[in-house]
Amino acid sequence: MDIRTLMLRGYSHAAKIAAVATLALLVGCNGSAGGDSDGGTDPTPTPTPSTQASRIDFLLSSKELPNNSSVTVTATVMDSGNKIISGADVVLSVDSGSLTNVTNKTNDAGQVGGDVTTGGDPTPRTITITATSGSATAHTTVTVVGNLAKSVKLGTASVTSQPTETQYSKPFNVLVTDANGLPVKNASVALTLEPIRYFKGYQDWNAGPPAAWQIFASALTTCTTGGECKPATVNPALVVTDSNGFAFFNVIYAKNFARWADVRLTATATLSTGNASDVSEFSLIGIVNDYQTQGVSPPGRCSPFNIDSDYPGICP
Repeated sequence: MDIRTLMLRGYSHAAKIAAVATLALLVGCNGSAGGDSDGGTDPTPTPTPSTQASRIDFLLSSKELPNNSSVTVTATVMDSGNKIISGADVVLSVDSGSLTNVTNKTNDAGQVGGDVTTGGDPTPRTITITATSGSATAHTTVTVVGNLAKSVKLGTASVTSQPTETQYSKPFNVLVTDANGLPVKNASVALTLEPIRYFKGYQDWNAGPPAAWQIFASALTTCTTGGECKPATVNPALVVTDSNGFAFFNVIYAKNFARWADVRLTATATLSTGNASDVSEFSLIGIVNDYQTQGVSPPGRCSPFNIDSDYPGICP
């Protein structure tokens, strides 16, 4: 064996020894060339929260949804460490009504949103909103309050009409609105009319000024005559509101009862949670022209609630 071959074998054997020594050094340094020189172990690495959705929280602009309005819904998506997730796919849905202006991927705040409406159906009900992202699902609800009457208001004209030669008619309207002041269509309103005061007396000509038939009256504590003490009627007694929330009717009475009674009108709308009503009290009045001609007795010159002995020589 020549000297060259011996030298090559020597180099190869030395390289193997160096490699074994290097491996032993690495093991002593926790298996890494960058390990601590004292041979200690690295701390356990902190686990990274999953980027999969684990929780969805809702925020609503209102828990009540009036008809012809909307509720804004915001859903925030978070992972198992309660950190928001941006760029997550989310499906928003409702079980009735409609959902508009919807976003389907979370923004930098981890949120998506949309607007819930009644879809044109004002029926009082609960709408369930659902948000789904991956395996995470959440629900919330809003309550439709459209078409649920909350207020009933009576109104009247300042003019009394004369539908026939023997009758007066006083026009009224009733307005029904919901909790948000919006008109309620197709609301049924019951109307009742009851006398609250009666008067006996008579009318006599007064040359004035102004010249007119003047009333002389005193209140009655009880009524025993005069159309069974029911001087007026309401027609119709049940009304249904139009698209503006209004309904119209008349209080009708014989002319001879004008000036001789006060009545109470009550309008009541029946609700699922009770009743809403309004009351108007007023006197039965006549038309001015019927009380301005001397020598022509006005309607009801003597009260229909008089008894024969009240005004002898004046009233029969």
